[in-house]
Amino acid sequence: MSSDEAIYTTIKNENNRIANQLNITTQRDSTSQSKSNYRNIETIKIQKQNYYLFWIYYALIPVLAYFVYSKITLDYKYKIAIVLAFILYPFIIFPIESGIYTLFTWLWALFIGTPYK
Repeated sequence: MSSDEAIYTTIKNENNRIANQLNITTQRDSTSQSKSNYRNIETIKIQKQNYYLFWIYYALIPVLAYFVYSKITLDYKYKIAIVLAFILYPFIIFPIESGIYTLFTWLWALFIGTPYK
């Protein structure tokens, strides 16, 4: 009988350890899920802000063009180049920023020794 009680106690202890590990894992996963939901909400807010700022920027381009054509005394070709530079700026700067960010992230991971994501 003592052998059966020992087996029962061993199995009961094992079940308790499994239940504790399950609780820890469940809490960690629910925390990760909450973090993920919060980050998704923040990402959506930033995307909306970026969208509105993008259109505000392009709404101000005609004002800039007016000042360039009326106030600056340059050749007509230079005025067109300035306005075109402002129009194309968001499309040119983003790949440059992304490339620099990726380069520095990679260099940081290389020197610090953390895995690159």
